[in-house]
Amino acid sequence: MFNAVIAMSGTLFCVGEKIRNMHGLHGHVTQVNEDGTYEVDYIDGQSDKNLLSQSLKKMSGNNCCQIYSVNGGLFLLV
Repeated sequence: MFNAVIAMSGTLFCVGEKIRNMHGLHGHVTQVNEDGTYEVDYIDGQSDKNLLSQSLKKMSGNNCCQIYSVNGGLFLLV
């Protein structure tokens, strides 16, 4: 389990980050999987597993991760 991953395509999400899914449900990321998918708990009590980043959208003003490039390498600050 990771706190964050760098998605090959799509957006980066972190554990605890507030999101909205493609159906408009609001929730937060509970786990970031090694394969780059996410587990999410929604405010209505539902949950999803193995979601691709393309199916999620960040809530406005919500950014818990920063990515830096140093000497050609990518570093993630959580």
